[in-house]
Amino acid sequence: MELHFCDVCNESVPEGDLAQGAAVERGGRTVCKRCEQAMSKPGEGAGGESGPGQDGGPAAGSTASGASPTQAIGAEGAAELGTVGTPGRSGGGTAWVALIFAAVMGAVLLDKVGDLELRTGDLEQELVNRLATMEREHNGERNRSAVEQLEMRSAVEAALGAQEKTNAAGLAALQREASAAGSGVAGLRAQLAELERGQASDGAGLRAAVASLRERAAVLEDARLLAEKRMEALEEGGVGLARAASAPTEPAEPEWLDSMEKLQSGEAMVRMEAVYALGESRDVRVAPYLLPLLEDGDSLVCMAVVRILGDLEAKVAVPALIEVLDHDHRAVREGAVGALRGITKRSFSYDPAAAEDKRKARRDVWRAWWAKDGEKFLAAG
Repeated sequence: MELHFCDVCNESVPEGDLAQGAAVERGGRTVCKRCEQAMSKPGEGAGGESGPGQDGGPAAGSTASGASPTQAIGAEGAAELGTVGTPGRSGGGTAWVALIFAAVMGAVLLDKVGDLELRTGDLEQELVNRLATMEREHNGERNRSAVEQLEMRSAVEAALGAQEKTNAAGLAALQREASAAGSGVAGLRAQLAELERGQASDGAGLRAAVASLRERAAVLEDARLLAEKRMEALEEGGVGLARAASAPTEPAEPEWLDSMEKLQSGEAMVRMEAVYALGESRDVRVAPYLLPLLEDGDSLVCMAVVRILGDLEAKVAVPALIEVLDHDHRAVREGAVGALRGITKRSFSYDPAAAEDKRKARRDVWRAWWAKDGEKFLAAG
């Protein structure tokens, strides 16, 4: 709630008085209801000095230029003072005004103190209410947190129990697999020994059979060792080690290959999403698959490609990025020169906002550098 104070008597002004027009604002100054009434009442003139009349009363003259001091202060202030005799000399008028003004200001200050006490009480009560509300909310949040922790603990315990059962089943299966592999290896080794003994007489055919058996024995031996590693990992409770031991000996197919088909989509948004998905792999091997999209008809796709190539620092993309310096869209040219600077640590003063002839001249400098030092740059790794 905004507080207002009268610029005449410094008394607080309720918002209700301003809304009803009882108090007014003029030229950025606020005038309260009492001062507004005092200034708006028609008053007696003050054309000359006051003095005693024929009958002992005060002399008064009526003019249109202003009100008497009593009326300027307000009838309410005069009523608080009661009946006061009129001074008998011209200098007594000033004392009269001072007395009235002091009485009015005393009443105003008392009213202001009362208003401040009321407001202080209201603010204290509001503060108490807010503190009580905050305490209730804090207690409720603390209770919810405790319940959530109990639920999470129960879920973790259930997951651990399920994992233990899975590990036990996997361990039993791996033990059977290792036993079978061990038996097969023993049998093959016996056959291999027998064939080696007769190798000299059997000739080339026997040697080929021996080589085949050796390969089969090596495969089975690898399988046995792998099974033993997985059993050791499960026995130690290391699920991550079990997964690592079960990884194939050959390199796994990269996950980003799933996004390759989307690069051929007829929708620009799908192609752009595929470009960003390949960029998130942080695998520089995706660069050759992105190069054709530098000629995509959608400038947003081109911007995405140059950005990803720059992030990957794909050296293989440098000659294609040099050609993109002639792109029709300035934003694509800016992305291309930014990628080139990041990959090659060179700029050759190319300005994507320059005139076409100046851009082409700087592009030719890039081409000349690549023709001269491109192979050396790629070989530097």
